[in-house]
Amino acid sequence: MVGLLTRGKLAWKAEVPLDNPLEAEEGGPQYVTLAGGSLVVSYQTSSTQHSFVTAFAVSDGTRRWTTPLVERARRVSALVSSPERVFVLAAGELFLLNAADGKLVATIGKSD
Repeated sequence: MVGLLTRGKLAWKAEVPLDNPLEAEEGGPQYVTLAGGSLVVSYQTSSTQHSFVTAFAVSDGTRRWTTPLVERARRVSALVSSPERVFVLAAGELFLLNAADGKLVATIGKSD
């Protein structure tokens, strides 16, 4: 779960997994970044170890997008952003996502 505190009060909160919160790995999202007006977080499912990146509007917590990473990218090891891009390092590859819609722009590194 993620949320925004404003002057000590909870402005909004949202569950990170799109469908079943119990599928997420235990604990809070490990990697969080800001991309323009979005709070971007990564998480893994506990059963399949599949990784996802999700963005929420900072203003009200509305889910903007959720992007599953490829099967081989089981563990996110870094998440950083610019206003236009989200950079996800996982399994020795760098995934560049469009910050506006979460679509994959490019992959740098090994491929199958």
